[in-house]
Amino acid sequence: MKSLIIYYSKYNNNTEKVAKAIADKINADLINLNNPDRADFDIGNYSIIGFGSGVYNESLSPTLFNLIEILNLKEKNVFVFSTSCVGFKLYNKKLIKILVSKGAICKGSFACKGSFIFKGNKI
Repeated sequence: MKSLIIYYSKYNNNTEKVAKAIADKINADLINLNNPDRADFDIGNYSIIGFGSGVYNESLSPTLFNLIEILNLKEKNVFVFSTSCVGFKLYNKKLIKILVSKGAICKGSFACKGSFIFKGNKI
């Protein structure tokens, strides 16, 4: 069973840490959507695909959503994961809905709490 994890991680790279841990456990290939040098890839050879993102302004990455719009996911086994400062699974619902509407079979979803460091102006 060949596995692929496609993820977008930017802020503290929490999502990247989770993606790499999963990839290590299931021997999956990794694609970091935040890497402008990433190569084109063919999802046809993969039996399961994980989609991961940090949560930005209460939503997963638009880059991930844009990619999913152009992928043929009919009858593909998929799972979704996210990281945020609160770790709520509800952020995954929109992505799951889109994946299922494209014919994917969602095998699971999870969210985990990442670290958060406020980088704004002091009050």
